[in-house]
Amino acid sequence: MTRRLRKFLIVAVLIVTLVVLLPLLVYLPPVQRAVIGYAEQWVGSHTPIGLSVERFSLKFPLRLALHDVVLTASESDTMAVAGELQADVAIAPLLTKKVVVRNVSLHDACASYVTSDSSLNLTAEIGRVALLDGTIGLSDNKVNVGEIALDNSAIAIYYKSVPDTTAQDTSASIAWDVELERLHLSQVDFTMRMPDVFDTLQVSMSDGELVGANISLARQWVDVQAVDIVQGNYRYVSFSSDDDADE
Repeated sequence: MTRRLRKFLIVAVLIVTLVVLLPLLVYLPPVQRAVIGYAEQWVGSHTPIGLSVERFSLKFPLRLALHDVVLTASESDTMAVAGELQADVAIAPLLTKKVVVRNVSLHDACASYVTSDSSLNLTAEIGRVALLDGTIGLSDNKVNVGEIALDNSAIAIYYKSVPDTTAQDTSASIAWDVELERLHLSQVDFTMRMPDVFDTLQVSMSDGELVGANISLARQWVDVQAVDIVQGNYRYVSFSSDDDADE
């Protein structure tokens, strides 16, 4: 073997070794801290939302775990807090601008959202969310979700109509469409207030299911095929106390 050939083989082996080892570096804790720091900076500079993650871990091949996650709309306005978020992400679909996730779980989370005109106020306290499988299309803004389980949670919505004094800006709409096959609910409390229609609607579900939901955020509508409440109760309060109903 000539010296020139020996040098060529050494260089080739070094290049192959680097190509193999570089992707593996992301599994090292110091590299993971640098990655999450870059992600926080990127979200803050490219979106109006601030992201903070206390601890991030990645296991082979792409098993993500985020702990103590905080989303903020401003320094004094916290949108969401999550104690723990875990997910399995498929690698190959990422090359086609699709995010395929499996076995997603979210624990001990709370969220608050208010529209700019204060017509909608949504708050949620979530004990556990478990997602078996889902797909996010980054190119067509579509989300397809298989089955979700929501346990030990409370959701409250306050909605009131406000006069439309500004021209509608469709370019600022969140143009995402969501398709959900099945949502299983266990120990979930739901409260809704619409002063223009009724006073209060309260639903407490020990066990229930929602089947076939289509949600369009851009067009602001929701279509549901069926809702099955196996065990629960509701309370409806109209503006006249004589119309109150309990079941």
